[in-house]
Amino acid sequence: MDYNSIIQINFTNLFPKVRGIVMHTYNRNIYSDRHLTRCFFLRGQQNNILTLLWKNRFKKINCTIDDLLIWHDMKDHEGALRFAEIMNRTADKLRPHGLRLGYHNHDHDMAVDRGEVLLDTLLANTEEDIFMEFDVFWVEYAGFSPLRYISRYAGRQPLMHLKELGADRKSNVEIGAGISDFAAFIRLGREIGTEQFIVEQEEYTMPPLESCRKSLESLLKL
Repeated sequence: MDYNSIIQINFTNLFPKVRGIVMHTYNRNIYSDRHLTRCFFLRGQQNNILTLLWKNRFKKINCTIDDLLIWHDMKDHEGALRFAEIMNRTADKLRPHGLRLGYHNHDHDMAVDRGEVLLDTLLANTEEDIFMEFDVFWVEYAGFSPLRYISRYAGRQPLMHLKELGADRKSNVEIGAGISDFAAFIRLGREIGTEQFIVEQEEYTMPPLESCRKSLESLLKL
């Protein structure tokens, strides 16, 4: 792999102890003298983020970071409100270090409680500079319109995850092989200020590199 091309690192599925070992062992090869535009897609509580920040590993190896991303298993309206408070407190502690905090959605965020989508509850109760990385797949998977959400939170979503929803409305297929209207998503995203469009593939109908090639070819045709 060409490590020089890495601008975003994902430690979501590693336990904290293992994540620390990976950072300590490989940081010289992968992270040194690098500017990561987006980093640490973390699940859970504010302490996960702040522990990494306080350890200051990346500053020691001259690796700067712009944004930190997080997601959480919100169960109900009250849970969304509680997590909004956590995100606001966390963002307050990150700002002095020049770091922005963002949220990445999944389908469980689209559950409705008290007549309101949990994601809407969360965003309505967090500071405006806490941004969204919309994953259009999960919005569409949950039965909602990605275009509606892109429009609703214009100016608050520098990132967009492009992931294709299959005709069965469940599977993740290569871009161009499903039902998602990426031309419309990208066009609207550009209009409202989205900075980066990130292709994500979680399931493969062919070898991974071939899957990447097919998705890239489909995107270039838009």
